[in-house]
Amino acid sequence: MNEVAAVQPQERSLTTAMAEKYGMNTENFLATMKKTVMPSESVSNEHIAAFMMVAKEYDLNPFTEEIYAFPAKGGVKAMVGLDGWIKIANRQPAYHGIEHVDNFEDGELVSVTGIVHRKDHSVPTKITEYMDECKRSTTPWNQWPKRMLRHKAMIQAIRIAFGVCGIYEKDELERMEEEPDSFVPLNVTPETTKPLNLVQRLEEPKPKRTRSRKPKVTEPEPGMLIKEVGSEEVDKLFTKNVSTDQGQQVEFTIEEEEKI
Repeated sequence: MNEVAAVQPQERSLTTAMAEKYGMNTENFLATMKKTVMPSESVSNEHIAAFMMVAKEYDLNPFTEEIYAFPAKGGVKAMVGLDGWIKIANRQPAYHGIEHVDNFEDGELVSVTGIVHRKDHSVPTKITEYMDECKRSTTPWNQWPKRMLRHKAMIQAIRIAFGVCGIYEKDELERMEEEPDSFVPLNVTPETTKPLNLVQRLEEPKPKRTRSRKPKVTEPEPGMLIKEVGSEEVDKLFTKNVSTDQGQQVEFTIEEEEKI
């Protein structure tokens, strides 16, 4: 009986899958990515893989500038322009349109509200961005402040309405790079349970133990006291009262006691 072995399909790598999607082999795909999308000598294959995972997740084409690789601290981040955000929204089955409302005070634009409608929500998602908070001293903001604020409000509304994460727009990435890294990790380890290593134990000085000692009293010799004090004082120091069997008190000196 002939047995036909079942052929298990081999799982393709991310790079191979993305290369095949654009009709390229893996080597040419990586070379093209490094020269066009991520032209930097410090870019590694791991950076490309992480970036392509995001592009694949949202089905955005890096070669048509739907998604960009933004050089950031510690690597690269995925940057998406307005066209890419609108493309993400249009792919959502529940998407039911987007609009914006410009809010003016004394003839000046003060804020823009982005509004996204969903078929499965009774209330639209509304996000308002304010000019005094968003405007920066850059060429796009100085030349087209209304347009920049409108784009920011629409992008934030799409992000909140559909829970988009892992991608950013150019303006917020530039703000993130300008701000200093002030994050300080919080130490949640209690000090009482923090173990000490062997080096710390050896270097720590051992506490000195102190004992309370009673002062040592040296009894002076009788001859020495006689030379220093008078005879009356000597009699007081070396005179003892002893009770006899008959209850009588007998007074005698140390010399007499020795004779007894």
